[in-house]
Amino acid sequence: MNLSLMELYNIDVVNAGSPAEMQKSFGKDWYIMTWTKGNKSFYKKVTTGGSEYFGLAVSYPTGQESHYAEIIAHMDQSLVTGWQKKK
Repeated sequence: MNLSLMELYNIDVVNAGSPAEMQKSFGKDWYIMTWTKGNKSFYKKVTTGGSEYFGLAVSYPTGQESHYAEIIAHMDQSLVTGWQKKK
């Protein structure tokens, strides 16, 4: 796939239903977006590496953010992308 980080982000916003209260963070080659819809909360992180990209998406019951924050952080730190292995 040959999309820019911003193009991937815009697609994800539309796929999420363009929530009005979305939190987002951007880095040089990644973004994180979190939002709530009904009784579910969502977390998505996308990292790019040239023409490759890696995504982590998690949904969990709203109100249990403190419980899932540790799990999400562990998952995020544990996963290694294909281009990171090549280094």
